[in-house]
Amino acid sequence: MAQVHADYAALLKAEGYNAVSTKTKNKETSSEYRNARGGKAELSVKQKGKRIEVKVERK
Repeated sequence: MAQVHADYAALLKAEGYNAVSTKTKNKETSSEYRNARGGKAELSVKQKGKRIEVKVERK
């Protein structure tokens, strides 16, 4: 799961986002990102049974 989060974080960095915060608890990791133009993005990776759910939201 950590590798999946790292892969998506790398994609956001390639788009110009910088990590602001990262939180990990149980089977979930979430991060906030910002870019130079004031844009925000949120990345959430959750393990649900055998599946991994990834949510990327740009605001």
